[in-house]
Amino acid sequence: MPFPLNPRRPRAILSPVFRRLFGSAPLDRTACVGLVAAALAGVAGALPRAGGEPDPFALLAWLVLLAPAAGFVCGSFGVRLYPWGLAVPGVWMLVLVQVDLASERDMVQPLWPGLLWTGLFAAGLGAGTRFPGRPWAGAGLLLLLALAAAGVGIQGGLALGDAAWAREHPTLGAWLLEVSPLAWAFDAAAWDWIHANPVAYRLSGVEWIPREPWKGRLAGPAVLVLGCAVAGLVSALARKR
Repeated sequence: MPFPLNPRRPRAILSPVFRRLFGSAPLDRTACVGLVAAALAGVAGALPRAGGEPDPFALLAWLVLLAPAAGFVCGSFGVRLYPWGLAVPGVWMLVLVQVDLASERDMVQPLWPGLLWTGLFAAGLGAGTRFPGRPWAGAGLLLLLALAAAGVGIQGGLALGDAAWAREHPTLGAWLLEVSPLAWAFDAAAWDWIHANPVAYRLSGVEWIPREPWKGRLAGPAVLVLGCAVAGLVSALARKR
């Protein structure tokens, strides 16, 4: 005789870590502040440039750099990843699609970068749960780290003025370029950003680096899964302490 289905059984067997990150909980005023602040900070990247229309690739760069910091703010304010936390990268995705449709520069694959910044957002949210009530200092630190990682492959992060270091150490140049979250995002969007920017191309020494771009259908989901795993691990450590 088959066992009767118990609608409460799946919820009962969820681990405490999973419930902490994904369990539905009503939003209080503090959590709403975190959600609105994170969403608006990303939407601000869609403002028109001085020359005219918004640039979808500039918006993509801003969202990827902002995602860990925005996730930290949400986590510190008590927002859980599901369902409310995922609303922030979802809103960003809608804004990116609208900017892409309105721009003359077409983004071939906007979906995969969206999965990528969702993974970064999830990792930041997990870190934010470790520091409740202290969102801004941690978010600022994560944003500075993201900006540093984005520029470490250009001029070796040392403002050397040329790419002589890359000629002498091509392996190091390749590794420094892979550290940049911009490389992941633009590769996932199928845009060769290094070769499209002559200054970045010259200073990164990419002509001496035998580099293969990341495939978006692999990089996006991989970062998403990794970000959720990091969020779960950090939340578990916080709960144990």
